[in-house]
Amino acid sequence: MPPDPAAKRLDDLSANLAEVLRHADALLDEWARFGASVRAQVEREAGQVASAVGDATGVAIERAASAQLANLRAEVAQLEQRVRAAARIVADQRAHDRRLLGGIAAGVAIAIALLVVLVVRGPNTAAGVSIAPEPIRVEPASVPPPDARPVDAAIDAPAPPPDAARPPRHR
Repeated sequence: MPPDPAAKRLDDLSANLAEVLRHADALLDEWARFGASVRAQVEREAGQVASAVGDATGVAIERAASAQLANLRAEVAQLEQRVRAAARIVADQRAHDRRLLGGIAAGVAIAIALLVVLVVRGPNTAAGVSIAPEPIRVEPASVPPPDARPVDAAIDAPAPPPDAARPPRHR
């Protein structure tokens, strides 16, 4: 029997479809290999970018830390100078206070020594000179003292003029 033309066409069509499928499989395999190579290249590039970003970040952090450390060093140096100046002022004040306290102690010691000398020598002797007590004069009450003015004369005296100078007051 002669081959049926429809069957022959169907066989040709099947052969063509099989060839298209083989070619599609080959293209899919090629795309899979290409995708794998692209994925590998992207991963390598991502690793390089991550490394570069990490290096750049590390350098930036190191620079910022160095700048901050330099600022802190400057502040610490200023604080150290201020503390040293304050310590010098305190030391100078203490030395001044010690000298003042020494002067006060010397003055107190001299005063005590003079008091001891007065107590040991007694109240009537001063620098080796003996003073004899003075006799007490008793005058009779009926005789007025020689410089006393009569009370009546003071009362009868005229008043001083208003422009007369007033005697100074003693306080």
